[in-house]
Amino acid sequence: MFKSYMLKFILIFTLLAGNSTSIQSQTKPSVALTLAKFNVLHSFNNAFEMRLEYRKYSNKSVVNPFGGMMFNMQGAFNMYIGIMKDFHLLGKLFFTPSFAPSIYIRGQSKDLSFALEFRSQIELSYQFNSGLRIGINFNHISNGGLRLPNIGVESLGISYTLPVPLITDYFIK
Repeated sequence: MFKSYMLKFILIFTLLAGNSTSIQSQTKPSVALTLAKFNVLHSFNNAFEMRLEYRKYSNKSVVNPFGGMMFNMQGAFNMYIGIMKDFHLLGKLFFTPSFAPSIYIRGQSKDLSFALEFRSQIELSYQFNSGLRIGINFNHISNGGLRLPNIGVESLGISYTLPVPLITDYFIK
């Protein structure tokens, strides 16, 4: 199941990469804070989740690197490094798929049966003139069949992405 899911993700990612535009795209490194509901598709093991990410944007790259960490109120911790791609839709609206291998530590949260996991995410965001973005995202974390059972978890969140210069300018003034 995961192989089929990943093949579709890679196909869509590749097809869209050729049609993207960098008009109004983010070009400065950014920090994203996401507040989310962990295990959103099930009524058990739900928890408040928080993510902090560093996103390295560049107009010179086909994809951009990012890294981050997630933790939830049940003690789960997930650290990841991967790739993302911004697609300018219209106006100031952006679609950003991403993929990252990760290390998952369960705590008292949902058992995903393996420490090595893969996180895929889609995000729809609005970018203000300052570069600040507010968006909604949905992600899936699972081990991709590396170990059975291949249990997954989904999260739905709201993200606030701030270009690093906005943050540093605020504290330097």
